[in-house]
Amino acid sequence: MRRALGTGWHARLLQLGALCVVCSLLAPLAAQAQSRLGYYRRDADEANRQRMATQFRNDAARTERRLNELRQRNSAPGSTSTGGSTSGSTRPDRAAVSPLSGFSGGGGGGEGGPAAIESSVTTTVRVRETEAETAARILAEALAGQAEAMWNAGRLLYTGGYGGVARNDAQALAWFRKAAEAGHAGAATAVGEALLFGHGVPAQPAEALRWLRKGAEGGEPRAQLQWGMALLKGEGGIATDAAAGRRWLDAAVQGGERHAQWLAGSERRQGGLWPKDPAEARRLLALAAAQQQAQALAELGEMHAAGEGGPRDLAEARRLFTAAAGLDEPGAMTNAALMAYRGEGGPADPAQATAWLRAAAGRLNHADAQYALGARLFEGAGLPQDKAEAATWLARAAAQQQRDALGLYGALLTWGEGVPQDAARGVAMLRAGAQAGAVLAAEYLGDVLFNERGPVPQDLPEAARWNRTAAEAGRWGGMLRYGLALKHGLGVPQNRREGYRWLREAADRGMAAAREHLDPADAR
Repeated sequence: MRRALGTGWHARLLQLGALCVVCSLLAPLAAQAQSRLGYYRRDADEANRQRMATQFRNDAARTERRLNELRQRNSAPGSTSTGGSTSGSTRPDRAAVSPLSGFSGGGGGGEGGPAAIESSVTTTVRVRETEAETAARILAEALAGQAEAMWNAGRLLYTGGYGGVARNDAQALAWFRKAAEAGHAGAATAVGEALLFGHGVPAQPAEALRWLRKGAEGGEPRAQLQWGMALLKGEGGIATDAAAGRRWLDAAVQGGERHAQWLAGSERRQGGLWPKDPAEARRLLALAAAQQQAQALAELGEMHAAGEGGPRDLAEARRLFTAAAGLDEPGAMTNAALMAYRGEGGPADPAQATAWLRAAAGRLNHADAQYALGARLFEGAGLPQDKAEAATWLARAAAQQQRDALGLYGALLTWGEGVPQDAARGVAMLRAGAQAGAVLAAEYLGDVLFNERGPVPQDLPEAARWNRTAAEAGRWGGMLRYGLALKHGLGVPQNRREGYRWLREAADRGMAAAREHLDPADAR
């Protein structure tokens, strides 16, 4: 039977390229429903601190621009100016600005500015301040009991750096709490997140949810997301309420919360918290992607690549994967690399593809990238062949239970190809990968168990089961071996006609070894 299997190790790998190239495409995020439900928490921590720092500076810059407009307006003919400040100027067609509480941000306001900045009575124009002077004034106004200033004092201390103010989580939490007690929804959300993650105090999940609920009820989209997720998961001693949780998530989506848009889109794509609706999933993911939400960019890229929920557009898929790769989304890095190797959606770029793949596999420890890099190094596909390095990456991916890596690395161990032979360990990996649904593992396991002179005892019934799996998935080697099993009754009841059908299929796809076993009499 050895000759029927035909061809040796490298021929058995001839089909690997087609599978390797798409090993991660369309797979990474679709398989992570549970991580979708937890991602908002990971983002809410240090990434939220950085976002708050950026928002704080943006608010300061926006306020300064408005002050400049007022200075110019009040220096025009007919205006009154005394030193650097003017009071008493009124304009019935426009609300005047009194930025006595510093600047606002988070929890309100459109183009006209949050309520804390608005006044319909007077205009006060300050002289230009340094960052240090602005920080000192905000802290002084917070001490005087101004709610918006207390919120800004909390942001100032939570983010650190502005105006030379050092980060101090405990003091930030104290100011957030004061502002929240005065009814500031953004501050209530900040208190909830500080207590959730233990910033400034030990973590207090139940108390955190109380404040997050206040923020949600005050209209803060981020709190609506957090509170909705808590209801869905029954956290902090609260009862699980899926319907209420979905309502709060929908409110967060309507409020423009990008992570809520991603989560709602992703769940509609998979049919989880909401019924499956690919078109609506694509729409919601596009909203989040427009706000540079990395996972939304990656999932939307997958949908464009597959023509899921709308037209197939490989150029757009590659653009989205590239954008997400720039945000260090490892699945998107892997998919962008695979498309760049192939020249799909744009010109081939092996150098950039390799850089993305190495970054995702190494720095980000992404198992799919480790498998893709290892397989390409083993084959020499798009980069120089290096079996030793290939084995290193495949071993790392297999250690994370990446199912295709279990298949390929298990095969290397089984046959001693590029690594010291350990057939027992290799077959155990192959079996784990095959049971997890890896076609590659099923094909290699079917091969090694079918081979009567292989490195492990022959097991024809189990071989037939895995060869059938591989055959039905379109793998030529599986078609050959399953066809032979049916033709000769090896581990399965003999069925020469069905065996001929599988051998004919393998031969038609170009497998010369299958032609040797075709007998027209079997087709009758």
